[in-house]
Amino acid sequence: MFSPDGTEIAYSRGEPDGSWHVWTVAAEGGAARQLTFGKVPEIYSHYTADGSEILYHTWGPEPLTILKVPRKGGPARPLVPTATTSDSYADASPDGKWIVFARTENKVPYMYVRSADGTGEARRLVPWPGAVPRWSPDGKWIAFSPDRGFSGGVFIVHPDGSGTKRVADRGGWPVWWPGSDRIGMQRAGPEENTEFAVVNLASGKISVLPGMTFGGSNYPFDVSRDGKWLVTTIAEHISDEVWLLEATK
Repeated sequence: MFSPDGTEIAYSRGEPDGSWHVWTVAAEGGAARQLTFGKVPEIYSHYTADGSEILYHTWGPEPLTILKVPRKGGPARPLVPTATTSDSYADASPDGKWIVFARTENKVPYMYVRSADGTGEARRLVPWPGAVPRWSPDGKWIAFSPDRGFSGGVFIVHPDGSGTKRVADRGGWPVWWPGSDRIGMQRAGPEENTEFAVVNLASGKISVLPGMTFGGSNYPFDVSRDGKWLVTTIAEHISDEVWLLEATK
């Protein structure tokens, strides 16, 4: 994920010993810096609205826990120190006041919204399953999929839980374009390999981003706030790598 100012990228890196930690690297390239050092896998790094901290969650045996770590480095802390629920995939609202996330209940993910400082009770967003939520840049919508797969489709809903609408019949892992008028997604393309598609919310037209070829599935990506860059992972060589791709007109 890009930092709000576009100068940095946060990602999770698998280590030779099997652990996963959150790292950052300058968008222009250079030496990467490790931010987390926990004993359980640490994944899905998302910057807070002001860019000062990075949200992420643990992975493995439940319950999963959402944590924050300062962008410049320092001790990580759980969003809710006394939490007993299994929470993950957090994303901050553009005004920095709220966090939307997925909570696993009886092996089913549901979306919740709570204050960004972790205080108060969490509120379930909609009564049906929802995963990998992403807040629109204008703060008016939350995009989500029913699960972490790539075929369930993409939906949008207002932060108060109203106005749910399906915008793509297949695909998953939604990512907003800066103008809040388009949503990108991963979906299975020819031979079941990943492709990135974008839906125009006004017209409903879906187009596939050209010039990218993937082998297999599960290639997270993000778009910079100015819409000029896309960052993703591509298994171009022996291992997955972080690539920065310039947008074409």
